[in-house]
Amino acid sequence: MTKTIPTYSKNDFGDFFRFGFIGGLGTLVNTFVFICLVRISTGLGIDNNQVLMALPIDNFNLRTVHLYIIFAFLVANFFNYALNSRFNFSSENKLSTQGAIKFLIIGVAACFIQIYLFSKLSQPGLVQLPTGIFDNSSGLRNIQYWSHIISIMLVFPINFIGNKIWTFRS
Repeated sequence: MTKTIPTYSKNDFGDFFRFGFIGGLGTLVNTFVFICLVRISTGLGIDNNQVLMALPIDNFNLRTVHLYIIFAFLVANFFNYALNSRFNFSSENKLSTQGAIKFLIIGVAACFIQIYLFSKLSQPGLVQLPTGIFDNSSGLRNIQYWSHIISIMLVFPINFIGNKIWTFRS
């Protein structure tokens, strides 16, 4: 039995860069929704770090801020699916229910990884962003905002590969 080595075409790299551009727009949408939710809840006196449920995973707790990440993800996910299916991938799944469900499944998996990474970057621990820089003294120094953006960038490859292989395969 002979194994074949996958080859990559210029089209794959074009898909990657278009997916990245659309993902960048989606990141802006995601971050905008996330920041709005954080600011509104803070204005209402809601503690964004309130523990909603303790999970037995690496001392991980489900917090209010994680709900904001999930909601922002859902808004951005639909935005990204519509743009990717229209402008990026030539696919039989263009704006189909089946394609949207596949896109959502991959996105949900990436979202859970993002929430875990966000928590590691924003909470005390080995990989927490430096609190001397991210001291929450302004929006540009808000540790949650930067943890959110960085965690989105870290899960980008999962989204691209999963959607290229499964959702938008030719």
